[in-house]
Parts: sequence; C-alpha cells; structure tokens
Amino acid sequence: MHRRVTIGHLPNGVQVNCMSDKVSFVSGIGTDLGAIDDPLLKTGLVHLSEHMIARETPQMNARAMHIELRKLTGWGEAADSDLNVRIDWLSFLLGHGLLCDARDMVSILTLLAGAYINPFMRESGLQSEKAAIHTETRIFGLDDIVSELELALMRLVYTTNPMHRRIDSEIDELMKINHTSAIRRLFKQKLVPHRTFVNIFGPSHGKSMELARRLIGDWTVTSDNSGDNSTSGRTREKRAVAGYDGSDNFPILTEPREREKIDSRISGYYLVMGFPIPEKLVQRDELIEMVADIIAFESFESLRTGNFNFYTGAYRVIPVVNISFINGLMYFWTATSSKRGIEIAEAEILRQCRRIFDGFIDPILFEALKYRKYASWTSMFKGYTDILAEEVISHIVNGDWDLRKFHTRVDKIKSLNIDKVKRMARKLFSTPQSFNYAKVYFGPE
Repeated sequence: MHRRVTIGHLPNGVQVNCMSDKVSFVSGIGTDLGAIDDPLLKTGLVHLSEHMIARETPQMNARAMHIELRKLTGWGEAADSDLNVRIDWLSFLLGHGLLCDARDMVSILTLLAGAYINPFMRESGLQSEKAAIHTETRIFGLDDIVSELELALMRLVYTTNPMHRRIDSEIDELMKINHTSAIRRLFKQKLVPHRTFVNIFGPSHGKSMELARRLIGDWTVTSDNSGDNSTSGRTREKRAVAGYDGSDNFPILTEPREREKIDSRISGYYLVMGFPIPEKLVQRDELIEMVADIIAFESFESLRTGNFNFYTGAYRVIPVVNISFINGLMYFWTATSSKRGIEIAEAEILRQCRRIFDGFIDPILFEALKYRKYASWTSMFKGYTDILAEEVISHIVNGDWDLRKFHTRVDKIKSLNIDKVKRMARKLFSTPQSFNYAKVYFGPE
C-alpha cells in the first residue's frame, strides 16, 4: 500500500502533517505567506520578516542562535546546509532538510517553533538583515541570469498579478523599511494558528502529535481579523492577496510578446518561452507536465544530440510548469553560445509544440517519462522526505489543506496515457491563445 502523509489538528487550529520514517527526519513550521503578500512599495518585507524571525529569540541572541544552527544543520558552512528557513512566492517556512538523528530534529524544531510563535525583534538587528538581503538580492537575483530571465518572463505575461514581484527584494524599497513595526503588523495578521502548518516526518503519528502539542499546543494569538484569542475551530478562508482583485490570474495571449536584454557582460545567449495556461486546465497539472516534458525532451534531442555546429549547440531545454491558485504558466528555457543558436532553439521548441498539437508522441518516450514521473513521486516517501515536505507545503499554500489532491496525484500519474496527453496538448495550443507565446532573450548582442 502506498504510504501517506497523515494529518492531525491541535485544539488551537494548527495543522500537523506527519509521516513515519525510521531513517530520515524532517520538520518545519510555516504558513501561507509569501512574496505575493508584500505590501505595495515594500517588496522584500516578507523576506526581511523571515530573516528577522530566525535571527534571535528572547533566550538566545543572534550569535548564540547562529552557533546552535551551525551545530544542528551545518548552516553557514555551505549553501546546501540542512537548514531550510526560506520564503518563496507563496509560502513561509522555518525548517530543515534531512537529518539522521531524531534528537537533532526535536532540538531544531523546538528552536524554530519558539521563534515562530513568539517573534522577537530588535530594531538594531533590522539594518543587519536588510544589508544581508541587499547582498542576497544582488548575488542570487540580479547576478543570476536564469532567475532574472524567469522574472522578466513573469513581468511580460502578468501586469497586476503579484506573481510578477521579486521574491528577494526591490533594493530601493527595502532601503525604506526602517522600523520593525511593519513586520509586527504582518505577523499579527498572518502568523495565526489556524493558518499554520507543522511538518514532522520521522516519528510515528502519535509521537509527532505529542511533540507538536508540547511545542505549540498552548499558542493563541489575537489577529487583526479576529476579536478573540481562540482560533480553535475557525475555518480557513479562501486565500486572497490584499490589494489584488484576481483579474490577471490566468491571462490569455492573443498576440506574441517579447522582451530582450542586451548586456556585453553576459557571455552566453539565453531564451525563455512561456505559454499561459487557461484556468479551466490547471487542475490537470500532471497532463500539462507531461506535455512540457515531451516538448523539452524532443527539443533537447534536436538541439543538442542532433547538432554538429560548434556555435549553435544548446546545453539543455528545461521545462517548467508553474501553477498556483492565482497563475498558470508553462515555459521552457535554454542557452546557447551564439545569437544564431537562440534563433534555432526558438524555432525548434515551437516546432515541437506544433508536433504534439498534431498528435505526434513517441510511445517509447511517453512510457519512459511516465515511469520517471511515477518513480520520482513514490521515491519521496522512501527516504527523500525533504522533497516530500516541499510538495506538501506547495499543496497546502494553494488551498489543499486536507491533502486530498496531494494523495490522488499518484493515481493520476498511473492513469496517464497518450490519448489524454494529446487532448491536453490540443487544448493548450488551441484558440484564442493558439501558438502565441511570451519570450525573453538575454545576451551580449
């Protein structure tokens, strides 16, 4: 029988997601708060909030906190340490990756849960964390060509949709955040028990619930949206973004859009091509992912394996299906060593889109991709619980709190067949969007 993530609820409304695993231990506490929730002209506030909440506690100053995190997770010694304190567009998490010792998991969850439910911030720490985010924005944002390429695509497709915001920060807006009051207001609104989840993977369900009760079972708050301290039994309202009316959730392109960035400091030639996904199709993400995988693989075969020109070869064609409760976008990015190579890549990716629209799918390739998709999903339950935790979080912050959609995904993967994929391809590329797409090019010329 396929393993499952089980769910428990504390009396205060906190949801606890559990899965027993005797080898690897993963935990974290978070909520459905992300960069899309940054207030107007304060891009980077949620990111700054994440830095501040994990900086120190009433019992532990910043240096002591960093020493403890280094001991438990290796934080600070490498970019791929086991610490997983982060935000993305949709979620906010204080957690860690795979650990081999259950005692370490309990220690770090105790530390991070304490910081989460009792945020402690000194004004003196604000400038330090702002400076860190400033550097992070430059190194992992502005200087990262692929992330900037993808951001430029989002901004080309979406006009008012908050998915077009930066996750790290807008530096000029970050500079103007000079008091912790904005962070405190944000936490008062968003860090509430009935919108908080805890992942505890490793111990049995009973032991995980016991640990969660001990750490946060007595936590109550008064949010700006509630006049009482009790959140027990409160229903989770549908997620919305303040100041955004949802009118730009799933735009359809009726004509091509394009943008380019010419910079002599860039040595490679980069391209991303994006196709918005109609709202009526986003629930069948497993079919859309298969369409994208086929297009990307066939394009890769032609552009790399089938190329013999030193100056026009492509390294890879990477497919991405970005679907959330407010957006749907399928896109492909690649890079080559010449402007001519980019022109060839664009034509080839578009050719493969037309081929799958016309019903051409290699059955051997289809079965290989289906096997890999099923194997990747089921392997998360067998030792890759850090990846599993991220999948659980992704489902929760998109409204799947009971994990019903999460647990039916494996059956949807098993039921994939070529005819279903062909029908999805025809829907994706039919009118009014047809083969209109948004493209962004970065290069030295």
